Amino acid sequence: CKEAFIKATGLGLSYPLRDFSVPLQPPAARPVLIQTNGTQAWGLLRLAPGAGYAGALVAEGLAWDVALWQF
Repeated sequence: CKEAFIKATGLGLSYPLRDFSVPLQPPAARPVLIQTNGTQAWGLLRLAPGAGYAGALVAEGLAWDVALWQF
């Protein structure tokens, strides 16, 4: 989850990992707030892509949703 956040900010490892926290809860249907020292809000959505895999999606704000398209 922290990796997804620092990639979303575009700062990479120059963003100190101790300066923010991510909730350690199971995947949910709605994004949850990442607690940072800044004023900008970031949402985290933990994903469950399959057995043995982990995933996370981070985007600015909390007013977004994820849609799955199957063909």
